[in-house]
Amino acid sequence: MARKLNWQKASTDIKVIADDEAKRQEQSHFGDFALLLKNKIWPIKGKYYGQRIDSLPTHYLIWIKTNFNKKSPVWTAVIQELNKW
Repeated sequence: MARKLNWQKASTDIKVIADDEAKRQEQSHFGDFALLLKNKIWPIKGKYYGQRIDSLPTHYLIWIKTNFNKKSPVWTAVIQELNKW
């Protein structure tokens, strides 16, 4: 005799797997972000992504200083770079 599939449980199981995968990708992205920042590499996607922070244009660093959240690790890295001058 064939057993019926419990679709409600199956859909819940699939959602849990998808949530776990999304969480893993988010943590991986944060790990990459922190590693880049630690190595003084610009971690934010965009024009300057992957460039050394000390090679970024001054006007860009000043823009970050005025527009980013002061609690952000990126803001702190930019302030450290600006204080070198």
